[in-house]
Amino acid sequence: MFKNALFYISSFIIEREVIRTSSKHNRELKVVLNNGKLVLNSGKANYSFGNLHKVFQKVFSRTQLAKKNIKSALLLGFGTGSVAHILRNELKMNCPITGVELDSEVIKLAHQYFKLASIPDCKIYEQDAQEYIQSTKEKYDLIVVDVFHEIEVPDELLQASFIEHLKNRLTAAGLVYFNFVVDSSNQRNQLTQLKQVFSQQFINNKTYQLLECNYVLVGFKE
Repeated sequence: MFKNALFYISSFIIEREVIRTSSKHNRELKVVLNNGKLVLNSGKANYSFGNLHKVFQKVFSRTQLAKKNIKSALLLGFGTGSVAHILRNELKMNCPITGVELDSEVIKLAHQYFKLASIPDCKIYEQDAQEYIQSTKEKYDLIVVDVFHEIEVPDELLQASFIEHLKNRLTAAGLVYFNFVVDSSNQRNQLTQLKQVFSQQFINNKTYQLLECNYVLVGFKE
């Protein structure tokens, strides 16, 4: 896959670009080799793997997700499958995984560079996250929300109606993780409002700060 051994070795010193492309949803998408590992970045943000991978590794560890009886998982904002790889390969979960990703180019890159086909029992829908959660009748033990345009969560996903839909699509003992980035005063205010909405929908909830600007809100159905 890589041009030569020097290309791989040099990635431990400087980030190396593998491919650059674009789509109608993302003006820039770059697959890069960083410290010997492939990462997908958009113009301003890490899209899949990289620091995003670390964020979910940390929050899953802190909430002891591996000890929970997860029989079905929904990943909104699938990207190239970072969270799916954590569930399957690191936490050894064998549950069916449903992924929802709006950008067909990202799905293409997931197949080409991030071994999407190697994840068993994983179904991907090319669809808007809000549309999916409003239309599906399925219920899930685990829902992960990781939907961004660059570093902004779409406004419609911050509304009480969307959070209520998430809750309604959880099983009785289900839980939801909602990734959020704070890089401005406006995003700080949005986070405060989102935490209030979570508190209204989930009596049992907690917010974790991961890395410098990443926050993950966790809500438990029970």
